[in-house]
Amino acid sequence: MERLTRRRFLGSTLLASAALVGAGCAPLTAPTAANTGAKTPKSMTWMAGYKPQANVSFVGVYVAHDLGYFKDQSLDVTIMHSTGQGEHAKLLAGKQVQVITETATDIVNNVTGQGLPFVSLAVLTQTGDEAMVTLQSSGIDEPKKFEGRIVGYKVSPAFEYLALLKSAGVDRSKITEISVGFDPRILTEKKIDVLPVFKSNEPDVIRHLGFEINVIDPAKYGVQVMGQTWAAHKDVLAADPDLFERFTRAALNGLAYAFANPKEAIDIVMRYAPTEDRSHQEYMLATETETALTEQTKSKGLGWQTLDQWTQLQAGLNDFGLIKQKVDPAVFFDDEIQNKIYRGGKLIWP
Repeated sequence: MERLTRRRFLGSTLLASAALVGAGCAPLTAPTAANTGAKTPKSMTWMAGYKPQANVSFVGVYVAHDLGYFKDQSLDVTIMHSTGQGEHAKLLAGKQVQVITETATDIVNNVTGQGLPFVSLAVLTQTGDEAMVTLQSSGIDEPKKFEGRIVGYKVSPAFEYLALLKSAGVDRSKITEISVGFDPRILTEKKIDVLPVFKSNEPDVIRHLGFEINVIDPAKYGVQVMGQTWAAHKDVLAADPDLFERFTRAALNGLAYAFANPKEAIDIVMRYAPTEDRSHQEYMLATETETALTEQTKSKGLGWQTLDQWTQLQAGLNDFGLIKQKVDPAVFFDDEIQNKIYRGGKLIWP
């Protein structure tokens, strides 16, 4: 009998279940072994859209790389991180990298607005990454109380915020909206009343500054939005679907391992982000684990995406005038890979 190793992760159902139950999550199903022959070695480059940290769209790749899951797929993956200004999207558009991290809303914007043929391989955070935060001392604990207040936005008012106002019946004309940067102290210094945040980032930062906060999550008000994805160029995907199938299979196996073994996953993250605060990285992974594990992904598999999800997202963006035109939502994602790598909700491995 083959000895169980971290590289294989085939018999870890009990370990995964125990870890996830302890974290308040439903257990993941263990990967299913597949009959495999020798694979032709291939190489590719994955680029994250930000600096190294514990976003789930990063962690799955880090773990797959360091535990040898990519090697199990005869895949040599070079890991890169964007230096800013949308470098990762520009390189993907130029076919200089093969996979990037990208938000679902950005994929829709890139396809409908710029004609960039970006395709989602997997949706890693299923309920969106953004929320609104207020100080508890302000008494603003629901969207309706935004009226008469100063609400910040980054770059432009986000879809999640606009959809939240509509869902909660808020009169936007009674709100003063101003552009803010990325320093959360603008809220703690009471220069604004409501701050847009990434759920896995600023809430932890603000609490560490000594302030109690309210996190107002659009998902809890029925806002349907997806978050982080792995994206590819449609033409490159079509030319070598096997490459992307191998990548997605290994990276999702890495993500499953990370959810079952969060301490070890953070150990790996810190190799890529040695100057980051470990406790903040732990918070980030724990928070995003909750948004990655939904009824859909528990039954179908991590990263699962549907036509209905993309249809609803495009329709929402269109309703608020955030995209120039609507297209066939089927162009936003590839479902052939997920249908090949999962069987009955279990990842086929290796």
